Amino acid sequence: MLVFAGVDPNARDNNGEYTLQKIFKGPDTTGLANHRLEALALLLQSDSNGGTKVNIRVSGTLDTPLHLAVYRRSAMAVAMLLIRGADVNVANSYGSTPLLSTALMWRAELQDSEQQILELLSEREEIDLDVVSGVKRRTALHYAVLAGAATAVDILLEKKANFRVKDADGHEPIDLLEGPRRRASPADGDIRAMLLEAAGEPPPETENSEGV
Repeated sequence: MLVFAGVDPNARDNNGEYTLQKIFKGPDTTGLANHRLEALALLLQSDSNGGTKVNIRVSGTLDTPLHLAVYRRSAMAVAMLLIRGADVNVANSYGSTPLLSTALMWRAELQDSEQQILELLSEREEIDLDVVSGVKRRTALHYAVLAGAATAVDILLEKKANFRVKDADGHEPIDLLEGPRRRASPADGDIRAMLLEAAGEPPPETENSEGV
């Protein structure tokens, strides 16, 4: 209710933390409780002192609220922040954008919330789907292939992610299917087929039967 009492929604407490930042505090990575979502909605509606700034940075990590919503796997929070103008391309101190931050959490089977978050982020016209980060300089598509996450690969390719980007080792996403330290995924065949189709190449089973 403080946001309706004229209190500055962008003020920091004695620890240097913003009110918006506090909504996402905690170890849970399975979404936000309803009372937190309600608090977020109220805070984002505030008009006090120019309204709540949605692109604040957390001290140290330089995460934005959008990063924090991704870490909590809260598609609803991501949607609310995007509506209020959250920057989808801002990188934290590790060089990760919200897209790369969610990509690093993927496994072979995306959780429903992870798929929803990917769809929400990738639908933004301004998003850079091919941004890279980390020592290996990999894109979200690289991480999707590494995880064996066919759903993520499909969504990224549909949104025109560049399947030719090479990482620091000179590997395109499709090359990572053969990585020596990578655990094989049941979806590897589908992933390979999608990448080959995007490149305009026939999948292995449709090549010349004589091996030519």
